[in-house]
Amino acid sequence: HFVWHDRRAGELDVAVIERPRLKQWLEMLKQHKLRAKAILPDLFILPVVEGIPTIWHRAAQVFVRTGPLSGFSCPESMAPLLIDNAFPEDAGEEERKARFYADTDDAGWHDTFTQIAESQPNHLLRHSIQEGLPLNLMQGYQDESMSSFARQWKRWRTAAVFALITLGIMAGLEGVQVWNLKQRLAHAETENLTRF
Repeated sequence: HFVWHDRRAGELDVAVIERPRLKQWLEMLKQHKLRAKAILPDLFILPVVEGIPTIWHRAAQVFVRTGPLSGFSCPESMAPLLIDNAFPEDAGEEERKARFYADTDDAGWHDTFTQIAESQPNHLLRHSIQEGLPLNLMQGYQDESMSSFARQWKRWRTAAVFALITLGIMAGLEGVQVWNLKQRLAHAETENLTRF
């Protein structure tokens, strides 16, 4: 499933997810009676400051957010090469700054840039998440459980059942009345024939 955002003429930001994975997440939410209006790539929980990448090193995975709608994740072994590309080529040592969070300090590549400490690294920042909303993975995604007919049907199911029962009763009463009239007509015809 592809989601894109047209930032400038000829430049698109794109997020991609496997449909079965997205469907699995939606099923899990549905089991807990939750309906998501937005699902974002995990990079967008990281705080964003224009021009300063945010790096999160967790276990053997590294997440890097380079802008409001850009970033990547990679295995730890690929991080040094890819993080070097996150900085401009002509950036000097003092310009290679990044917000940095890690659950381990033993990686040597952590020293290749200046680390800017965050006072509360465990807090989610609302504006950082909202800046990623143009790449909401729910855009354009449709399956049978999300169709507007299915949602409207569930809302009006009880009323529709009562309406069908009422129509059935009315049709039954009408049928009984037609049958009674036919019987009376047949009785009247036989009476007329015996008189004449």
